[in-house]
Amino acid sequence: MKLRDLVNSKEILEYLSKQRFPTVFTFRLRGFIREISPILLEYENIRNEKVILYGEKIGDTDQWKVKEENMGIFIKDMNELLDASVNVKEFKIHHSYLEDHKIILSVQELEILDWLID
Repeated sequence: MKLRDLVNSKEILEYLSKQRFPTVFTFRLRGFIREISPILLEYENIRNEKVILYGEKIGDTDQWKVKEENMGIFIKDMNELLDASVNVKEFKIHHSYLEDHKIILSVQELEILDWLID
């Protein structure tokens, strides 16, 4: 699995984690989210380091932005990172399970979760 899949799925997985499912499924989903959380946190840390490396501070705030002249190298670095393989236990959700539990997702969300939905 690519890091990009996990990063793109973060918000939808957070949404699913707030839904009511039977206990066994909830237990499995919670375990999966616990497994990927450190990976996503490390991604955010690296991303923030790159923003600082290639960026500049915004005024008197604690926020940073990538300098326009460094945007190309920043995007290149981030794409290399996002294309990295990550090892996580396989976790699948059968599409009928989402339907049975009245979980409504958009076409875009389903495309993002393509790696997860069986």
